Amino acid sequence: MKTALVLEPDPAISKHVAQSLAAAGFSVNIETSGRHAIGELVNDGYHMVVLNLQLPDLDVYSIVASIRGVGVTTPMIVLDAIGNIARCIKVLRSGADDCLTLQLDWAESSARAMALLRLHARLSMSSDASVSIVLQGNGIVLDRVQRTVSVEGDVVRLRPTEFRLLEFLMLNPGRVITRAEILEVVWHRRFDPGTNIIDVNVGNLRSKIGRPAISKAIRTVRDAGYLFGSDNTNRAASEYVL
Repeated sequence: MKTALVLEPDPAISKHVAQSLAAAGFSVNIETSGRHAIGELVNDGYHMVVLNLQLPDLDVYSIVASIRGVGVTTPMIVLDAIGNIARCIKVLRSGADDCLTLQLDWAESSARAMALLRLHARLSMSSDASVSIVLQGNGIVLDRVQRTVSVEGDVVRLRPTEFRLLEFLMLNPGRVITRAEILEVVWHRRFDPGTNIIDVNVGNLRSKIGRPAISKAIRTVRDAGYLFGSDNTNRAASEYVL
């Protein structure tokens, strides 16, 4: 059975969320303490996590970033009582998969949870034994198990979303990845939230990778998306690449 962790200090809200998830086939565990829940999440292998943006004992932005930082890829949905766009963008950039207002239809929340699970399953399929654990190209080495990146031997520290973005691009060398694909795979969103989140993260990646010749490995394809180029990339596409 699929398992879900609900981290919510309000008993009424946690009850509604738990009932919604249970109706979708989840076995649900409810926690009110952020500090306790972190240990459970890292060690117990939940399939889904739903947590309130406002916790009394911990900063949720830090919780999400820390969990992603240790390599936990469990889908996470954050609930925000206000539904503030800026706060939702911040928590999504921290590594959450979705941000929902508490004034939602609970059937919608379970539907979103199931959609995230389906997406997570598809991504997991790309991480099987047929795909190399270590990805290499243009002097960049990405270890998918250790969650590390190095450029010409120098370790580069990336945020979780930056790591997932680079990993996705390196899994598809020489292929143009559309913005829609990137939003769905890296941020688990099926629409552009009206921000420049992809451009910002690509810019951060290029900056952290450094060395102009290497940073150009991540190419912008006009009116299409992005491409992880290599020495074998088709030169015929060069006129469309920035």
